[in-house]
Formats: sequence, structure tokens, C-alpha cells
Amino acid sequence: MVIGLPNHMETELKLGCADESVWDKIMTAEALASVTVSGSENTQQLEARYFDTPSHALQKAQLAYRLRRE
Repeated sequence: MVIGLPNHMETELKLGCADESVWDKIMTAEALASVTVSGSENTQQLEARYFDTPSHALQKAQLAYRLRRE
């Protein structure tokens, strides 16, 4: 049990784009037109660091250990 942290599970969807020129097309796609974002739009600078074992055990198990500063 971790004290001081809320009891919740975070589900994160990560999308990657191999060709950066495609980004604008993705963000203006008709399929996304009906998607609403809750809250106000803002910009944040985030710092994230990922950790794994020398043998990449977490990656092989499809897990990630990330520390992120918002």
C-alpha cells in the first residue's frame, strides 16, 4: 500500500507517428471532429524519464516504469 497517493488506475493511449508531416492530417481528421476534450485547452511542459533493467525485463513484459514531472 502506498500512502498519500490516490487509489486509481490510469489508462493511457499513446499514439506515435513515424512521419511528422502526417500529424496535422491526423489532428484535423473528420473522425476526430466529434471527439470532445473535457476542461480547457492548455499547454504544459512535461519531463518524463523511463527506467528498465539492463536486460530490458520491463519492456519484454510490455510494462513501463515512468517518472513524470508536470
